[in-house]
Amino acid sequence: MKLGVVITASFCTLKKVLIVLKSLKEQGYDLYPVLSNKVIDYDTRFGKAEDFVNEVKDICGRDVVKDIVEAEKFGPKNKMDAMLVLPATGDFMAKMANGITDNAANLAVKATLRNQSPIIIAVSTNDGLRFKRTKHC
Repeated sequence: MKLGVVITASFCTLKKVLIVLKSLKEQGYDLYPVLSNKVIDYDTRFGKAEDFVNEVKDICGRDVVKDIVEAEKFGPKNKMDAMLVLPATGDFMAKMANGITDNAANLAVKATLRNQSPIIIAVSTNDGLRFKRTKHC
């Protein structure tokens, strides 16, 4: 099964993402990694961006998709059986809800939707899950 894997910048969960990728690979999935700009560009207290990118590449056995031009391949030319967004940040979900495709991650998902393949979203955001209870008159 050809599985696109979009990785967005929930930095505190990226080590767990690597565990999931290894498990999927061991189960025989053909993984196509797509990284958001922030994952590619930002070194954080959780690790260096370059190290993470290299580890994803090693696990998946192919280069990571880093920009919009590369993400266009998920259209009709290289159709995925499904796309997994792991982790899906609030920023990513807000952009998808509003049709904003300004990076590889969002465009890869949009292309997969256009192909009518399923999208699996693993939400990872505190802000997006928080709400304030209000009284109604």
